[in-house]
Amino acid sequence: MIISVTAVASGAVLRAMNKDLGPARYAKSSYGIIRSEPYGEYNEHIIANAKGYMDKCDGVEYVRNTIYWVLKLGNIVEPEWTSDPIPCTHNIPCHPPQPLVCEETLYVSDSATESHYSWRHSKNKGSQRVGSITADFNFLRDKNLIKPTEPTFGPNGRQIGRKHYKIQYDIVIRVVDRDLKCFAIYDDHIVKQCRINISSAFSAGVK
Repeated sequence: MIISVTAVASGAVLRAMNKDLGPARYAKSSYGIIRSEPYGEYNEHIIANAKGYMDKCDGVEYVRNTIYWVLKLGNIVEPEWTSDPIPCTHNIPCHPPQPLVCEETLYVSDSATESHYSWRHSKNKGSQRVGSITADFNFLRDKNLIKPTEPTFGPNGRQIGRKHYKIQYDIVIRVVDRDLKCFAIYDDHIVKQCRINISSAFSAGVK
């Protein structure tokens, strides 16, 4: 089934999201998303002695289930606040055939502020899952808008990875009053959005 995509240019989306209205607030909690990051891309992987896992699709070693804190405890948050676009990549094998569905998980913490550590790390102690956003990209394959990525071969002729679809899109997080809205944006289109009430993230009496 081809999903209905709202055709809104990302530039217009981001401009509309960034309105400076009303007094600033201080965030009482941090909000972030779960990531898989190429091993060694961040010093935190080495500091934490993180374990890398080889992705069978692209042959790259990743650190799984790290948290990137998008909105951090203590940040000044305008009544309408928008994050920078957060690039997301998902590798989905061609065989056996699988749905092109991607999910990002959102976490909250009353103390954590340091990104790139596993959700199990002591720096993220007490962090909790607060929601998720699931985007259906089957329309890319149905409309022949995406081609599989072929495996590569090393100097010794050894195959690296396997045939797969590489889905790349952006997540944008927006805070409006006491709601957190999360948008999955692909090729200047909003594919999916979700909303989470975050009243507890701000002091009582502040909009």
